[in-house]
Amino acid sequence: MFRIFALDIFRLDDLEVAKVTGYILGIMGFILILSQIIVTKITTVAPQTFMKLGTILCAIGMIGMAYSLDIWVSLLFSSFFGFGVGFLFPSIMPITANSVGANEQGYASGTVSSAQGIGMIFGPLVSTALYGFSSSLPFVFSGLLFLYCWY
Repeated sequence: MFRIFALDIFRLDDLEVAKVTGYILGIMGFILILSQIIVTKITTVAPQTFMKLGTILCAIGMIGMAYSLDIWVSLLFSSFFGFGVGFLFPSIMPITANSVGANEQGYASGTVSSAQGIGMIFGPLVSTALYGFSSSLPFVFSGLLFLYCWY
């Protein structure tokens, strides 16, 4: 999705878009891993706190990406998103595990994994449909979903 967005917004040729997309996704992945390490090392903060922080950082990242007209600004907001996802991933399972009894752990874990899989299937389909209306709409929609989850 970002590759097409970069073609439309930044007006780069195919080779430059590939480079920019690679840099942005690489930095986002690095930050995601770094933030996951941070979350696992800080044991004094509740998973719910990291989840709240992660959702707001994801929302800022997505909505900021929607209005990024510069590659560096896009990199900045994708970094916010990377930190947010890195805070969310390690906090979801402890929250899930602590919210059910010992005999429901497998069911709860499977439900979370299924939800992630469903998101991977329907996310691109919805984003593609929204992109037909506006190139920034998939990012705004995702950001608004994160804001909704924050409350």
